[in-house]
Amino acid sequence: MSNVEEAKPAATSESRFLIYQCGDKTFGTPLTTIREIIKSRYVKPVANTAEYFMGLVNIRGQVVGIVDLTAKLEIEIQQNKNNDHAVFIVVDTDEGAMGVSVDKVLSVQEISSVNIDFNPKVESNINPQELIGIAEFDEHFIILMDLKETLSNTSLLSFGESKFIDSVV
Repeated sequence: MSNVEEAKPAATSESRFLIYQCGDKTFGTPLTTIREIIKSRYVKPVANTAEYFMGLVNIRGQVVGIVDLTAKLEIEIQQNKNNDHAVFIVVDTDEGAMGVSVDKVLSVQEISSVNIDFNPKVESNINPQELIGIAEFDEHFIILMDLKETLSNTSLLSFGESKFIDSVV
């Protein structure tokens, strides 16, 4: 018997992820990073912003910028896309509350860390700092993203106490 023992994997840890869809891609985000999920509503456009920045919404008196995640990640839009299930996922960033528009929320799932490849060898439109990893769940692959990082890296206007609040529906 050798004095050197083989490295043993750490005890399996599971995390809960919100699973959602953009186009034909399935994503997951740690549930602990999500402030709320709201039904899609009218977004007030703002001039001179990135193409994927949809605009502003007023959520209980707070101005929240909304990013179209499908457009930001350059995901092909499905023809005959039905937005009846579209929602905004809102997270708190260092710059304030921000949200992403996604096509549909599918579920909340516990995913074991042993089912996550934290260093996937793939080319992607996702900034590596925003990518948590790729999970295999029920024979499907789920792209795990840190939305807080995604929205913090987005070069958008800082809204804070915005003058747009009176014009946002």
